[in-house]
Amino acid sequence: MPLKGYLFSRVGISSPLEGQRGGIAITSQAFQDPLTYKNPYLPAFGTSDVPHFGTFASPYYEAEIQDYTAHREPRYLDLFEPGVQVIRDPKLDQPCPTWKERLRLLFSSNLGAFATSKFVIGCCVLLVVLIIGIVAIVSISKLLRSVSFDPRVTFPYVTTATSCGLVKGIVEKESYVFRGIPYALPPLEELRFNPAKVHDALEHCWTGNLSANVSRPCWSYDSKGAVVAGYEDCLLLDVFTPKLGYENPLPVVVYVGGVSLGSDARRKRLLQKAGEVSVQKNIVLVSPQIRRGFLGFIPSPVIAASTYPHTAGNQGASDLVAALIWIHHNIEHFGGDKKRVTLLGHQAGAALFWPLINRIKNRKLVHSVWLTGAAPLQPHIIWRNAPASLARPFNCSSADCLYNKSAEEIMQSASTSWRRSYGRPWLVADGIFVPMEEEIPTLPIVFGATEQSAAESLGKWRHRISSEKDIENVVLETLQEILHYNEEPYIQTYHRWRDPPKKFDLQDASKAVSHYLSIFEKPWELLTTLVSDVLTTCPLLERAASLARQWDHSVPTSKGFVPPIYAYVSSHQRSTPFGLVADGLSDIEAILGVFKPKSESDRYYISTMQKLFFTFVKTNSLERHFAKPAHHGIYVVKGSFTVQRDRTLCDYWTNSSHLARRY
Repeated sequence: MPLKGYLFSRVGISSPLEGQRGGIAITSQAFQDPLTYKNPYLPAFGTSDVPHFGTFASPYYEAEIQDYTAHREPRYLDLFEPGVQVIRDPKLDQPCPTWKERLRLLFSSNLGAFATSKFVIGCCVLLVVLIIGIVAIVSISKLLRSVSFDPRVTFPYVTTATSCGLVKGIVEKESYVFRGIPYALPPLEELRFNPAKVHDALEHCWTGNLSANVSRPCWSYDSKGAVVAGYEDCLLLDVFTPKLGYENPLPVVVYVGGVSLGSDARRKRLLQKAGEVSVQKNIVLVSPQIRRGFLGFIPSPVIAASTYPHTAGNQGASDLVAALIWIHHNIEHFGGDKKRVTLLGHQAGAALFWPLINRIKNRKLVHSVWLTGAAPLQPHIIWRNAPASLARPFNCSSADCLYNKSAEEIMQSASTSWRRSYGRPWLVADGIFVPMEEEIPTLPIVFGATEQSAAESLGKWRHRISSEKDIENVVLETLQEILHYNEEPYIQTYHRWRDPPKKFDLQDASKAVSHYLSIFEKPWELLTTLVSDVLTTCPLLERAASLARQWDHSVPTSKGFVPPIYAYVSSHQRSTPFGLVADGLSDIEAILGVFKPKSESDRYYISTMQKLFFTFVKTNSLERHFAKPAHHGIYVVKGSFTVQRDRTLCDYWTNSSHLARRY
């Protein structure tokens, strides 16, 4: 076959449409070898001694390809076809660069890389400069905050006014702290067992600046009943505020606590971060000290005979009222709003606040109340019928005899049952500060409890219970002791119970334990929850629901609304010396910022408790919208909070308030 025909047969035959579509038509013949060639898959044997092999078969055995839009690209095997023109890449024809050109190319590439890295380095330097600038601005702002242009601030001291003179506190981080401000006259000499007397004359005040940097503790008892030395001149309060001035006054929180009315050993630790909390939550926090033990709650008839009105006892309650009067007259000088005062009572503080609420509310000293750790119960005895061990610790027939006793002698005269934590109740009805009959308050109130609040008082039994019988014995012993404490003074007063309560015996203890066994598997958790329910949680929830229901059906106040009552139970457990429990301090520590989180759930719990509390402080409601009052639901606080209709475990303890712990 001529060469021209061979090429046409291998490459393709021009199509009549070539001029129209700009391409060629490739048929299957283009990929077939001519018949004159030998089979390319077999070796060609000839007369030569050297075997001659034919070329390999073309791989192009596809079906007919029609491409009228583009030329066929040259393929690798076309290089072996003698009639196919091969186009050489022009780049291959360029001469090799000289060493100078290579050096120039290397320099230009390195220069480009250096320019790129220089840009990155510049960005990093700029970022570091920005960070340093931000830190410097924050530091300077803090410095300006501490070295304020306010003439009242001379770092590290800060001075403000009170109704009795100037006081000088200190600047702690971003807060102003005043410790040990007197709110009443020192209860010394003839004022020792009298109600607190506020500063109402110029001669009661001081001259110059009063240093308010250190507070003096009152006499008290520790958890085992030992006397803790202190001062009788201890009617002082601490103020923590983020600002001074009179514009945009802040809500005020007044905290009083204590495991009993004879002890407040935890106060210093619980207020460690009060300044930080005041700044973070934008509130003013005040914590007054009150007299405790026999110096603060001795209903002696000898004292009553030397005073008018003739009453005795509850000197510590009068201290609290005097502190609230001082706050009402002076808190505006500390950036607080006297029209938004919230009481925060924990355990003994809550028990003391409850009977005082209406007395202080009528004087516009308080506007909302948060009580946790104690059931809201009225003292069930009056001062003149108090037990002799409380009213007559000495053989004194005159007030002078009591005044001549040293503070240590008076505190030592109390028996162990009064001194120790969770012992006999100190509070009595005196008719002046604590009313004889219960008065229903008309303020927004929150009642709260922790699920295992009795864990501390039951600590000695933790490693002694191993069976259901052991739990029954502990429950019986604990509740009979409480019943004895509550029953003895009541019978001495009225000679019999008005409504005699059912005695609590071993059979009742067995039934109670069986009731809780269906829910709790761990003996220690069962015991602490059961005792906490009967002593605090259930009487608290029952009373809260009763008051909320009563208010819901009552006539609205003059402002046109019924003050709400809420209730919560804290069930968040943490590791404590008494095991993994929701102990009695967890909620108050979270609110005051001293709860030390050890897990993410702890952090959620702290955030939830603080959100509930400070929302209530600022809005008188637990939630911004649709908060549930106590008779419609109970807030259960764990990592977050949920609302339950009721606490079914408390169904067993209905009408068992005579077993509740009193303070």
